[in-house]
Order: sequence, then C-alpha cells, then structure tokens
Amino acid sequence: RRSKEMTELFLSYETLSGKVGKTYKVLATEIAKDKKHYVAHNKCYDQILVPMEEGLLGRTFEVKITGSGKFHLNGKILRDSLRAPRTLLPKPLPKGTLSNTNSEWKSVKSVEKGGEIKREKFEKTKDDPKRTKTIEDQGPAKVVVIAVIVVLIAALYLRISAAMETTIYLEDQQ
Repeated sequence: RRSKEMTELFLSYETLSGKVGKTYKVLATEIAKDKKHYVAHNKCYDQILVPMEEGLLGRTFEVKITGSGKFHLNGKILRDSLRAPRTLLPKPLPKGTLSNTNSEWKSVKSVEKGGEIKREKFEKTKDDPKRTKTIEDQGPAKVVVIAVIVVLIAALYLRISAAMETTIYLEDQQ
C-alpha cells in the first residue's frame, strides 16, 4: 500500500513542466534511444528531445520547449537559429589520444598483458629506440611510495616499543 502511494506521488508531478514555452540555445549531442530524435542539452544540461534532421548533430541552435516529461523536455527547432553561422564541435580525438596534456604524452595505447592493462607511450625512448616508455618506468613515484612505507613501518615500530616499555614499567610497579 505504501509503495503504491509513493509511486502515485512520484508520477503526479513533473519537475520540468515550468520550462514549457521558454526558448533555449542547445547543443545536439547524440541520437535518442527511440532513433527518431536527437538529444540536445541547454546550459542547465536539461535533456531536450528535438526532431532528427540532417546536419543538427554537433551543432548549436535554438529551440522552443513544447512539452515536458518526467526526465526530459520536447523542443521545436527555431528555423531562424539555423540560418546563423554553424557552430560545430571540434572533431573527436582519435581513440587512445589524451587531451590537455603536455607534448611528451601525445598518445597512449592500451595493451592487455596477463589480465591487466598496461599503458605505453608511442614515443620511443632515447636509450633504446625499439623500446617504448611505460608508466611503470616512472621511478620517482616508486621512490615516494617506498619512502612512505618505510616511515609507516618506523612509526609502527616506535609505537610498539613504547607500548612494550609501558607494559614492563607497569609490571615492575606491581
């Protein structure tokens, strides 16, 4: 009974219905699951379904919201916004290429070895042109990890020693 009441309450309201009639600039990013619409997003990242038309994917344009659902809005494309100069998304990077990195790490590839994925640089090392550098070759990170482990072991040893001295002192007092 309580579950039925909660379901009825959940289905009784729409959080996006206040946006019906408003106009938004959107970016069409993907094909909807129904294969009849594009999914576009506004600055609030609301999911707006627009009719699928040639040349809209990856483009910004304006829509007028004509309806709303529980988790999406329906939009009508405003034709005037399509006459404006096209704003296209940049082409996606090739698979395995990292973005926003320095020139040393231009591209990586994943190679599955023994159940684990090992990332390797495409660039060759100076020492051996046939061998590629791997993330595992980064020595300073290993040194830091080892240093932290040594410090933790030393702290644990000191704590155990202090506890043993306290125990021996208390036994001598009794």
